[in-house]
Amino acid sequence: MSDKYTGEKCIVCGELFADGDDIVVCPDCGTPCHRSCWEKSGECTNTALHESGESWKPTAKVSYTPPDGQPIRCIRCGALNDGDSHFCSECGLPLNFDRESSRPFNDIPENEEGTPGIPQMPNMQMRTIRLTPQSDMAGVRLGDYMEYIGSRSFNIIASFIKFAKTGRKVSFNIAALIFPELYFFYRKMTKTGVIFLLLSFLLSIPVMIYNGQSGEFGGMILFSTPIDIKSRQFTSFYELCWIINVTVSVFASSYANYWYYKKAREDITSIRAEETVSEHETVDLIRKKGGTSWVAVGAAAIAIIILKLGFMLALTYVY
Repeated sequence: MSDKYTGEKCIVCGELFADGDDIVVCPDCGTPCHRSCWEKSGECTNTALHESGESWKPTAKVSYTPPDGQPIRCIRCGALNDGDSHFCSECGLPLNFDRESSRPFNDIPENEEGTPGIPQMPNMQMRTIRLTPQSDMAGVRLGDYMEYIGSRSFNIIASFIKFAKTGRKVSFNIAALIFPELYFFYRKMTKTGVIFLLLSFLLSIPVMIYNGQSGEFGGMILFSTPIDIKSRQFTSFYELCWIINVTVSVFASSYANYWYYKKAREDITSIRAEETVSEHETVDLIRKKGGTSWVAVGAAAIAIIILKLGFMLALTYVY
């Protein structure tokens, strides 16, 4: 008897009925629910029907068949299933349940304010979408991103999922806000790290000139230049560089995760293109290409010190 209720929702627990479920039907209104739910509540909880005197009616469902036998994605957990499957292999949700519209797992709607909303499952209560390592993130498996980043970097993984599912590019990275040039070297983003290292050096020139001439650097005047550090022009230049430096740091913090996402996607796609490599070797290459590098951080810190000392020594020599 339960087969005709497959895909309908238990009014007590909100779960969808599957073939073979032990179902009890209210003798007064005809509302179905799991036998365990009926025993727990002790009575039919569909009070609205009892008060109106109406009978329960099945929800209209539309059967969905993927084109040309393509895999079908579960709207609850996002797992890919064979086109001829009737139930999700991961969570058991009926795959032919109300599929006339686009799948909310891939197409996240916007709320009234125009920001991404939580997917609404048709005729279902709100539930959390469960991702697996096999879940597709815009052409790259989530498991590959986790191997590349390091599975403990939960905040970055969450940002990657947001970028893949919503197309957004902005997030927040506190490490990139404080030390942008060092963070990019830490994540093996060498080119980006070099750009921000040079920007950091150039924007610190007014600070080095002030410290070298003011005597505030250990009470010593390291060099003397024709620049009047107390003049309005130098003060304005000093403040402008400080503002630009803060702006650069905020910009780096906002887009660091997205730039890292793009690099990870490019690296993983390139590695996966090597069809002659075994799966074990592929995963190992992904880990080595990604990950972190304290050696690169140390090299970047030394480079910054050398640049600043070289600049101050050059001023000392010239003046």
